[in-house]
Amino acid sequence: MRATTRICAGSANPAKVAAVRQVFTAAEGFRVTYREAPSGVAAQPWGDDETRAGAIHRAQWLIRQGAAPVAVGLEGGVQEGGGSLWLCTWGALATSGDTVVTAGGGRVALPGPIADALCRGVSLGTAVDRWMGRQGINRDEGAIGVLTAGTVTRTELFAHVARLLLGQARCAGILPAWE
Repeated sequence: MRATTRICAGSANPAKVAAVRQVFTAAEGFRVTYREAPSGVAAQPWGDDETRAGAIHRAQWLIRQGAAPVAVGLEGGVQEGGGSLWLCTWGALATSGDTVVTAGGGRVALPGPIADALCRGVSLGTAVDRWMGRQGINRDEGAIGVLTAGTVTRTELFAHVARLLLGQARCAGILPAWE
């Protein structure tokens, strides 16, 4: 019988927890829990470096707290490039052995009104809520769901990043390969 590997997701956000659970399944020998973890970065991370740092901080904080031997931090942010402001996502997987792997996810350009609001200091979640005339989008389909007309959800976007983390961890021998 295969041993179960405990993994803690560093957020209570339903989309992020669901993403980690989609990838790190019981069928593959994982048991996922979650716990809110601080990102250590601004509420609205700006740029790949800050967004990636937030994901790493979440995962490493969980390890230091003894939440599980493996932890996953996921962080969404924005990145400037090519005259546009882009949605960006990063993830980090940390272990109690001080190993950290990171991965970035898909990107989409933010519409002018949302980008303008962000440049005025409004968070992405608030800007998208105002643009759509709704509340709580960041805990549901997320900006990516709105900007892709539901074709890609926030859970799917973060699950893609989580799959990249799992694959890297398996390749490096940090986590066992799927049998």
